Amino acid sequence: MAQITIKDLSLKDCNLTERVAELKKAYFKAMPEVCVERPSLITRFHLENNLLNKDKISILDKARAYRFVLENRTPIVWHKRSYQKGMKTFEFKDNSFFAGSTTSKFKGVPLYPEFLALTIWPELLGISDRTRNPFY
Repeated sequence: MAQITIKDLSLKDCNLTERVAELKKAYFKAMPEVCVERPSLITRFHLENNLLNKDKISILDKARAYRFVLENRTPIVWHKRSYQKGMKTFEFKDNSFFAGSTTSKFKGVPLYPEFLALTIWPELLGISDRTRNPFY
């Protein structure tokens, strides 16, 4: 797959605004973080409603779990800090035009336990030490 960069001739007349350049700098400085907020809320709902003992969870119970997640998620409008290499925090001004986030982390990786969250299970103990994604 070809890599598209600002140096490409097709983009030679395009320039990043200062706002976008700062967001790009912060994004590439930040370490990826696994966001456990949604799995924690799903687990809490299942425990509180005795759903872990059922052989099959009804569509209505799934809808109630989803509602519980939406009602209890931490509202994030803009992120203000993140972690860089060495787990040192850094602050930045998130002046993106897009408010909101799918995770509680600036460079967060969401987990959806109702789908395929178990795929990360074998990597839980070593995820912080594994080879980094080349886009990090």
